[in-house]
Amino acid sequence: MDAKLTKNYKIKSANVEYPLKKGQPISITKTDEERSIYFAETLTKEGIVSGWFPFDIVSIENPSDSPQVKSRKVRASTKYKAEKDYLNTKIAARPAKEALVERGILKEQPPASPAVGRPTISKMLSKSFAFSSTAPKKEAESAPVKKVFGLSLGQVMYTSYTEYKIPSFIVKSLSLIEEKGLKEQGIFRVSGSTLDTNEMKDKIDKGEEPEWAKYDVQSVSSLLKLFFRTLPDPLLTSDLYDVFAKSLEGSDKLGKMREVIGQLPEINRVLLGRLLSLLRKVSAHADVNLMSPSNLGIVFGPTLLWQKNPDVSGDMRANLVGQDVVTFMIENFSSLFPNNDDKKTNFSTSEHKRTPSVNANLTNNNNGSQPQRGQSLGSIPVVEPGVPALSPPVARANPASSTPLPAGWEEKLDPKGRTYYVDRINRKTQWEDPRVTKNA
Repeated sequence: MDAKLTKNYKIKSANVEYPLKKGQPISITKTDEERSIYFAETLTKEGIVSGWFPFDIVSIENPSDSPQVKSRKVRASTKYKAEKDYLNTKIAARPAKEALVERGILKEQPPASPAVGRPTISKMLSKSFAFSSTAPKKEAESAPVKKVFGLSLGQVMYTSYTEYKIPSFIVKSLSLIEEKGLKEQGIFRVSGSTLDTNEMKDKIDKGEEPEWAKYDVQSVSSLLKLFFRTLPDPLLTSDLYDVFAKSLEGSDKLGKMREVIGQLPEINRVLLGRLLSLLRKVSAHADVNLMSPSNLGIVFGPTLLWQKNPDVSGDMRANLVGQDVVTFMIENFSSLFPNNDDKKTNFSTSEHKRTPSVNANLTNNNNGSQPQRGQSLGSIPVVEPGVPALSPPVARANPASSTPLPAGWEEKLDPKGRTYYVDRINRKTQWEDPRVTKNA
């Protein structure tokens, strides 16, 4: 390691002193950090001499090669070694996407609508922050299924493109609260144990069943609120926030509220009916538990409905909108959800009724093609929330329907009833019928 002297210095070698001047180049071969000295050699008129030099008179040519810097680098590289090894192990355990699809954990996504060709923000971010691990990969099947809280409602409830169910932990929570909490004073308003709530959440995220008997009903109610509060989009959806607010203005509030509820996604509407059914039963015992519809609205309003980009100055008004909407729904539950079934947990979109007026409108406007971005779908029908309904499939001309699909291809329906095609060999999806493409 090359260095220079910062001042004049006399070095003693073989009982002979050699005077060295400031700026004399030396070559360090050894370091004694305890004594803060270097052992180095240098070229003089008498030849090559060597000896010990104090740290304070030596200037390293390349500071990154100095013992102090190297020591810091070693300490920094080993400081978080255990944490890095742990993270690399977790990253390596991530299962492959194909394995998750085969196990039914991930759903095969239909291709993007032909009218929307631009990449989504999530895809752009995933590419920007993508990284790989050098740790050895494990079998994808050995990695446990994780994460429930914080996922979208569709990811939690859909089991296939045409079937979905209410998660078992929600069914169990609703059942326990109905069994033990209807007469519990301050139910939903009084929070349970944070430790117990987080323990149940962690078990559910890991795919395990909590030991329900060991938790009190307040902790179970807190778990239910936590699930709805951590949804990326509220149960009543941010897109309908203004529509819900206007539905309580003027006359015929019940009719307008029924119409807005009919615009909710199917899974949101079904889960909303189950939750409101329990809240109605809780409010029926308000003389004991002190939880009237308005008190329940205060608790659940901000949890079930919020704005996408809330204005700080309007936060109070935003909370009041959610409170008024939930209170109104609880008070008018029987009229809004006349056919609600508290026992049913599994649903199939293929059983849902179609609305001829909407189907005709789609056929006339789209001429058998996929719906275009920004294209009007006509008036949205009023659908009774108790009877889940799905938007009808878009009419598609299929002149090759009598011809069998090419080898490796499958025909499927997305949640909106639109036909798309899966190429199992090349692992891709598309809207176009491969038979028509091949014949063309």
